[in-house]
Amino acid sequence: MKTNLLILLFSLIFSVIISAQPQRETRAVWVATNFRLDWPPPVFDQDIQKETLDNLFRSIKEKHLNTVYFQVRSSGTVLYNSDIELYSPYITGRPGVKGDYDPAEYAISLARKYGLEIHAWVNVMRCFAGSDKTIFDDPGFIINTNPSWVKKFEENGKTTWWFDPGNPDVRNYLTALFTELAANYDFDGLHLDFMRYPGKQFNDLYSRRAYNSGGNVDDWRRENITSFLGGLYNEIKIIKPDMQIGVTPIGIYKNYKGFFGLEGYHDVYQDSREWIKRGIVDYLVPQIYWGYEGHPKFEILASDWVENSGGIKIITGIASYKPEVKPYTERLINFSRKINADGVAFFRWGNIKEQKFNSFPEITYPASAVATLSDELIPPVNFKTVLSPSDNTRVRLSWENSDLLSSRKSEYVTIYESGKNGEEHIVDIVNSENNSAEINIDPPDKVIYTFKLKAVDKNWRESRGESNSAKLEITPLSKMTRYLAPSGNPLLIRKNGNKYSLLLFSPAKDSLNIFIKVLSEEIKLQREIKYGYNRIDLPLLSEAPSGITLRYTSSGKKMELNSGS
Repeated sequence: MKTNLLILLFSLIFSVIISAQPQRETRAVWVATNFRLDWPPPVFDQDIQKETLDNLFRSIKEKHLNTVYFQVRSSGTVLYNSDIELYSPYITGRPGVKGDYDPAEYAISLARKYGLEIHAWVNVMRCFAGSDKTIFDDPGFIINTNPSWVKKFEENGKTTWWFDPGNPDVRNYLTALFTELAANYDFDGLHLDFMRYPGKQFNDLYSRRAYNSGGNVDDWRRENITSFLGGLYNEIKIIKPDMQIGVTPIGIYKNYKGFFGLEGYHDVYQDSREWIKRGIVDYLVPQIYWGYEGHPKFEILASDWVENSGGIKIITGIASYKPEVKPYTERLINFSRKINADGVAFFRWGNIKEQKFNSFPEITYPASAVATLSDELIPPVNFKTVLSPSDNTRVRLSWENSDLLSSRKSEYVTIYESGKNGEEHIVDIVNSENNSAEINIDPPDKVIYTFKLKAVDKNWRESRGESNSAKLEITPLSKMTRYLAPSGNPLLIRKNGNKYSLLLFSPAKDSLNIFIKVLSEEIKLQREIKYGYNRIDLPLLSEAPSGITLRYTSSGKKMELNSGS
């Protein structure tokens, strides 16, 4: 049986992707402001700064990441309004001089706009690195206001400055600084970095003599870090019970067989398993900054952290800046899923901003340690869909919010779409202040799309109930299926470039062998097809196909699709 090759140039551009993925999985990225690594740009035009940050957050969402560790404290300066510590010079060029907007508040507003979780990332014990004299020489800088609290540390030819964790005044100062941050800003979490000693050779002789009454120095140092974390945790939970407290420890807890390197417990005095035991941390993001070649190995370390999690969230930190790690990104993501880690985090934005994540085809919620359903949240009502008549690439959704009926305020509205087999996936998460959204569908793989809405709070609890269903008929595809069923002729859809899909109607379940002629080559595929309408995506071709042969295994039917008019 022969028929002409019918190519339908489809103008619709769509972005709804069907793929089974975890509904709750933290996909985080560190956004570094220290040394202006990721933001702000090296300009003091505040409109440009804000525009750049908006674009950055939008790009994070487009990659289907869902969590931002936004750095608000580094080198002893802060990017938020504080009565305690010096304001960063990165906004106006002068330490202590604020701009016309609050970077921390603006970042939070962008996270809410794009449906992202945001944690305030703070450098804790390290209070200066680099060579920025505008900070170091400022009279309001912590090294100049309280020089006895800070010690110089030399390592690998570099000089850094660190708080002495053995000094109770230091621990009280940092607790006050971070509780001020928690009280004044609606961050979802506090993300503690450099929450440790710099190394064994740290000069803390004064505090050891003053505050260690003859005990083991290593145990005393570990307890200084642990007791600081415990006090801070308890203070913040009084102010904001739902705020998550997380730490990003060194990737090796202790050296064991198979992994050797700088270790948290002995070298920098991080006893993360004691933190878990005392219940003073909500999540850990261990810096497992290795791959699969050499030692230590990512899979050994990641497994060790998950196996000893004590029930708290473990998010595996990935060194996207390392050339020996980055090529293995997808493998690291999927291994983290295999061992039931709660997600992954990438260091840092600049290292992944051009990267495509094949493992993240859908939007997901961040991992949650709280109940995931709420009877208190009321979903939107009067949900409707309209396919834009002027632009067939877009679907407009509209609804009415019902927060006035809810005792717990919704932060977001989640848009779900029902798949072919009844499975549901998230199409978008929008701020609950909105009552409409626009989405793309690409390319349509069914005639009827069914959407619904749920209300979601800032802790990613969903409403148990849902909105009314809203259906959308893709008229061009409806016409195609009416053609396919009676004629049995397949259609070849060219989506863009040399990406093609076959549309065909089958009267029974079968196996299909597909032979594609491209220039002098022949590509062979085998696909299972079901009764009714089928869509088969072809691999990217170098040229338009000159002919396609279809052979049905069970029925023996053969079709040759030849190019022609």
